[in-house]
Amino acid sequence: MQSHYVCSECGYTSKLAGTCQSDTCIRQGTRLSECHCEDNEHDMILKSQVPEDGENIAQQEKEAAKNGYSTNTIDLDTL
Repeated sequence: MQSHYVCSECGYTSKLAGTCQSDTCIRQGTRLSECHCEDNEHDMILKSQVPEDGENIAQQEKEAAKNGYSTNTIDLDTL
Protein backbone atom coordinates (compact mmCIF):
# COMPACT_ATOMS: atom_id res chain seq x y z
CA MET A 1 0.00 0.00 0.00
CA GLN A 2 1.34 3.42 -0.82
CA SER A 3 1.54 6.07 1.85
CA HIS A 4 -1.69 7.50 3.19
CA TYR A 5 -2.65 9.90 5.97
CA VAL A 6 -4.50 9.04 9.17
CA CYS A 7 -6.02 10.92 12.12
CA SER A 8 -4.45 9.55 15.30
CA GLU A 9 -7.71 10.07 17.21
CA CYS A 10 -10.57 8.77 15.04
CA GLY A 11 -8.78 6.88 12.27
CA TYR A 12 -10.02 9.15 9.45
CA THR A 13 -7.95 8.18 6.39
CA SER A 14 -7.04 10.15 3.28
CA LYS A 15 -4.84 9.55 0.25
CA LEU A 16 -3.80 13.21 0.43
CA ALA A 17 -1.99 15.11 3.18
CA GLY A 18 -4.29 17.48 5.01
CA THR A 19 -6.40 17.72 8.13
CA CYS A 20 -8.99 15.49 9.80
CA GLN A 21 -12.39 16.10 8.20
CA SER A 22 -14.49 13.94 10.53
CA ASP A 23 -17.34 16.00 12.04
CA THR A 24 -17.36 13.87 15.19
CA CYS A 25 -13.62 13.92 15.91
CA ILE A 26 -12.14 16.08 18.68
CA ARG A 27 -9.09 16.58 16.45
CA GLN A 28 -11.08 17.83 13.44
CA GLY A 29 -8.93 20.32 11.54
CA THR A 30 -5.61 19.01 12.88
CA ARG A 31 -2.93 17.59 10.57
CA LEU A 32 -3.13 13.95 9.58
CA SER A 33 -0.12 11.70 10.24
CA GLU A 34 1.60 9.95 7.35
CA CYS A 35 1.24 6.16 7.49
CA HIS A 36 2.87 3.41 5.42
CA CYS A 37 1.08 0.34 6.80
CA GLU A 38 0.05 -2.43 4.41
CA ASP A 39 -2.63 -4.05 6.58
CA ASN A 40 -4.84 -0.93 6.85
CA GLU A 41 -4.63 -1.15 10.67
CA HIS A 42 -2.53 2.03 11.16
CA ASP A 43 -1.03 0.58 14.36
CA MET A 44 1.82 3.08 14.46
CA ILE A 45 -0.60 6.04 14.22
CA LEU A 46 -3.76 5.19 16.12
CA LYS A 47 -3.88 5.65 19.86
CA SER A 48 -4.13 2.50 21.91
CA GLN A 49 -7.61 1.81 23.24
CA VAL A 50 -6.27 -0.44 26.01
CA PRO A 51 -5.09 1.16 29.26
CA GLU A 52 -1.44 0.69 30.22
CA ASP A 53 -2.23 -1.89 32.88
CA GLY A 54 -3.80 -4.13 30.22
CA GLU A 55 -7.36 -3.89 31.52
CA ASN A 56 -9.80 -3.23 28.69
CA ILE A 57 -12.25 -0.33 28.68
CA ALA A 58 -15.35 -2.54 28.88
CA GLN A 59 -13.99 -4.11 32.07
CA GLN A 60 -13.34 -0.64 33.53
CA GLU A 61 -16.93 0.39 32.78
CA LYS A 62 -18.28 -2.75 34.50
CA GLU A 63 -16.15 -2.05 37.57
CA ALA A 64 -17.26 1.59 37.65
CA ALA A 65 -20.95 0.60 37.45
CA LYS A 66 -20.47 -2.03 40.17
CA ASN A 67 -18.91 0.60 42.43
CA GLY A 68 -21.64 3.13 41.74
CA TYR A 69 -19.56 5.43 39.55
CA SER A 70 -20.96 6.99 36.41
CA THR A 71 -19.30 6.16 33.10
CA ASN A 72 -20.95 9.09 31.32
CA THR A 73 -18.82 11.74 29.67
CA ILE A 74 -19.57 15.38 30.42
CA ASP A 75 -19.01 17.92 27.66
CA LEU A 76 -17.72 20.97 29.53
CA ASP A 77 -18.18 23.16 26.45
CA THR A 78 -21.96 22.89 26.78
CA LEU A 79 -22.15 23.95 30.43
